[in-house]
Amino acid sequence: LQSEPLGHDFFLFTSCKLIHSSFQLFKLLILILHHSIEWDKETIEFNKNRGILHLFFM
Repeated sequence: LQSEPLGHDFFLFTSCKLIHSSFQLFKLLILILHHSIEWDKETIEFNKNRGILHLFFM
């Protein structure tokens, strides 16, 4: 039994898998960034409201 050398099809398949993995990683980074920005907005809003509450309770 003689094995054939890795050809164009294998290279193409491996490249597509690599591109798909990179795209999944990119989507994950975008999702993390989006949640980070949302968290920052909520924190800023909370701190602003806390500052207003301090005016009434101090």
